[in-house]
Amino acid sequence: MNATQTSPLTPLTRPQEAVLRLVDDHGICHLIFDTPGSVANIFTRESMAELERHIQWIASASDVKGVLLRSAKSRIFIAGADLNTMLQCPPVEIGDHIATGQRVFSALEKLPMPKIAAIHGACLGGGFELTLACNYRIASDAPSTRIGLPETQLGLIPAWGGSTRLPKLIGVRGACHVILKGTGFTAYMAKKHGLIDEVVPAHCLLKHAVEWLMHPSPAAHHSTMDRFVAPVIRGITRGHLQRSTHGNYPALPAALDLISRAPWRSLEESLAAERRAFESLIREPGSRNLIRLFFARERAKKRSVPGVASKITKVAIIGAGVMGCGIAYWLSTRGLSIVLTDINAAALAAAEQRLHQACSEGVRRHLLTKTEAQAVLDRIVLALNEVPLPRVDLVIEAAVENPDIKRKLFASVAARIKPGTLIASNTSAIPLAGLLPSANFVGLHFFNPVHAMPLVEIVRPANASDDAVATAVQFVQDIGKLPIVVKDSPGFLVNRVLMPCLLEAARMVHAGAGIASVDQAMLSFGMPMGPLRLLDEVGLDVALHVVKTLATVFPTMADIPSWLEERVASGALGRKTWHGYYDYPNDKEPAPTDHLKIRPRDVAEAQRRLPLLLTNEAAHCLDEGITESAADIDLGMVLGTGYAPFRGGPLRHADAIGLETVVEELRRLATEFGPLYSPALGLIERANNHLTYHPEEPPHENTR
Repeated sequence: MNATQTSPLTPLTRPQEAVLRLVDDHGICHLIFDTPGSVANIFTRESMAELERHIQWIASASDVKGVLLRSAKSRIFIAGADLNTMLQCPPVEIGDHIATGQRVFSALEKLPMPKIAAIHGACLGGGFELTLACNYRIASDAPSTRIGLPETQLGLIPAWGGSTRLPKLIGVRGACHVILKGTGFTAYMAKKHGLIDEVVPAHCLLKHAVEWLMHPSPAAHHSTMDRFVAPVIRGITRGHLQRSTHGNYPALPAALDLISRAPWRSLEESLAAERRAFESLIREPGSRNLIRLFFARERAKKRSVPGVASKITKVAIIGAGVMGCGIAYWLSTRGLSIVLTDINAAALAAAEQRLHQACSEGVRRHLLTKTEAQAVLDRIVLALNEVPLPRVDLVIEAAVENPDIKRKLFASVAARIKPGTLIASNTSAIPLAGLLPSANFVGLHFFNPVHAMPLVEIVRPANASDDAVATAVQFVQDIGKLPIVVKDSPGFLVNRVLMPCLLEAARMVHAGAGIASVDQAMLSFGMPMGPLRLLDEVGLDVALHVVKTLATVFPTMADIPSWLEERVASGALGRKTWHGYYDYPNDKEPAPTDHLKIRPRDVAEAQRRLPLLLTNEAAHCLDEGITESAADIDLGMVLGTGYAPFRGGPLRHADAIGLETVVEELRRLATEFGPLYSPALGLIERANNHLTYHPEEPPHENTR
C-alpha cells in the first residue's frame, strides 16, 4: 500500500474530531491517539468504541502488514481510564466498561500481523495494558516517559488484562513487584524489569518502531517454571502484605491472587477473574477514598491563586543543616541554581558530604545518571558567612528554630537582595508575623526527608501580597511538590493537628500503657509509623519546641508534661541520640525501652482515643480557617503525616463514622481525660445539622 495512493483508511480519519487517527504508511497502519481539546489521551466509552471500530477494520484489511500505536501528545502516550466514569457509574455499568476494554484489547492482541507500541510520555494503567496486547513495546528516553500499572495505589487492580498478561510476560515474581508497588518507571527501569523491549532517543522513536515491524524479532516468553513456584511466592507475599498493611488494602491480596494464578489460567478465565475483582473493589469505601485523594493531588498540581507569579531560577538557602541541605539537593535535581550558605564552616563541610551521599544514592537507585549527579553538585555553590545575593529570585531560611535569630537573619538578608526577591522561612511551627515586615515574605514549610515528602505548606502572613503567594505556589508546583496554602498560625496545619495525638500517646505510656501497644494501635489504624516511633524520628527536643510554640496560643496544649522536658534534659532525644522511647542499636530493629509485650487492652484504648484527637484538631483548624477546605486538610494530613490514605483523611474519616457519633465520643473522653478532647464548635454544629465535611464533589477532569 503506497502512501501516495488513496487509502481505505481515509474514511476513518477525522483529525478535527476523532480521538484516534489512522495513517497508512507502506502497509504499516498507524493508530495515533489524539484526544481533542486535552493534553492527555484517556480511555472513555467513546474512545474505546472508536478504537474497536478501527481494530475491526484492520482485521478485515488484507494489505495491512503491521500496526503501530503512538500518541500525538507531547508528554502523554495514554494516561489510562477515565476515573470519573468509574466513580459515577452503577456497578453493573462499571462491569460492562471493564468487559468492553478487555474485549477490545483482546481483539487487538488477536490481529494476525505484528503490533508495536511506540511509547513517548506517560503510559500508565489502562494505557500500558493496551500495549501489553501488542507483540512489542519500545519507549523514548524522554524524562516524561513513565510506564507502569499504578491501580493498586487507588485501591483497584489492573483489569484490562494487566493482571493476566504481565505475569505471562515477565513472570509472577516480576509482575508482583510491578503491580503491588504501583510504581511508574522510567523507560530504562521499565526495560530492566522487562516491561518494554527497547529504549531509544525520542527523535528516532518512530523510525525504530517501523524498522522493528518490518523486521520483527521473536516475542519473549517467560519460563513455565512459574506454575511450580507461584504458590510459594503467593504464600510468602501474602504474609508480607498482611504484616505491612494490616489487611487495610484489599486490592493487594486480590492482585496477588490474580497474578499468581495467571500463568496457567486460560485468557478468558483470567480476564473474568480480573473483572470480578475490580467490580468488588470499586465498591470499597477505601478505594473510593484513594481515588478522591488522587483527584485532590491533581488539583494541587494545578492549583492557582490570585496574583501574578514570577519565575524562580536561582535560590539562596540560609542554613546548611539537614533541612537546608535536603532542600538544596531537591531544587538542584529540578535544574535550579543554588547558593547554600551557613556561618559555620563545619556545617558546610557536613552539608557537602550529605550532598555527595544523596547524589550517590540517587545513582545507586537509578534516579540519576552519573552525569546528572555531577550536574546536581555543580549547580550548588557552598558559601561561608553572609554573602551578597543580588541575583537570586528566592531566599529560603532554614536556620535554627529561634524567633530572635530569624529576625536578625531576615534583616540581614533584606539588605543583600534585589528588590522584589521572595523571602521564605522553612520554620515548622513559629508564626511568621513579626519576623519580617515585607509583602514579599511567606512560609515554605518543607517536610523531612525533603526528597521523599511531597507536601509543602505555603504559609501566608497577613501582609503577604497576592503576587508573593502566587509565586510561591507556582514555585512549589514547578519543583514537583504539592502546595497547600495555610494561614499563619502556630504549627500551621500538619504539626498543629499531629502534636496533640503525639503528646497523648506519650501520656498514655507514662500512665502505664505499653510503647509497642500504643504504636501498634495506630499501625493497625493505617498509619505508616506509630506515634512514639514518630516522636523519636522527629526528635523529642523538636517536639518540645513545637509544643511550647503551640501552648502560647492554644490553652488545651498549655499543660506541657514534665517528663517530656526531663527526657530532653537527659539527652534522650530519639533516634539521633540512639535512645528515646526506643533503643536504636546498630544494625538491629529498634526495641521499646519499656520491654512490654503488646497488650490488647492498651491497643484498644489507643485506637479509641488517638484517631479522634486527629479528627478533632483538624476540625478546629477548619473552624479557624487554617485552610480553605476540608479537602485541603485531609490531603495535607495524608501527604504530611501518612495519615491512613484509605480512610481519606481525618475529616473524611469523621464522615464515615458519623459526626454525631464523633461528638458524643469526644464528650465522653473530655469528661474522662480533660479539655484536649473538647469537640470543635464546627464539628458540633455540623453534627446537629446532619451535615458532613465532604459533600459530594463535582466531577473532575483528571484521569488515571
